[in-house]
Amino acid sequence: MRRTDYFTREPDNAHEFWMDETLNRTLLDFYRHRKPMGFLSLASLLAARVFQGVHITLCDEATRQSDLVILDRFLATGERTGATLVNRNIFQALHDTNYHIYSSPGSMTTAIPPERIYYNISEGIGNLVDQMVQSL
Repeated sequence: MRRTDYFTREPDNAHEFWMDETLNRTLLDFYRHRKPMGFLSLASLLAARVFQGVHITLCDEATRQSDLVILDRFLATGERTGATLVNRNIFQALHDTNYHIYSSPGSMTTAIPPERIYYNISEGIGNLVDQMVQSL
């Protein structure tokens, strides 16, 4: 399933995307057992759908100020779910201590030269995983 398959075209619906019930229960079980959860890029919206008021990151400040129309839709979705959106660059992971959730922008950035994008994304994912491991 493509990532955009989760989103509908109902702009005024706070929970405007479909989410599998098994995934929903699994995330709640992780929370109940205080297991760290990591989300990259748009997957952070899944955490926003399940956990009211969670702090997540989708992109950095430069990307947020860009003219990426599709990004505006995802940012609006995050805000409508009640999540607090925090700007982080590709190398920074965000930790929401209330829900034990880690998020990173993944590829949602405009500040990477094309020849370094895969390397930088890999580094950012590595930083998120390192923080999660350190929390265990």
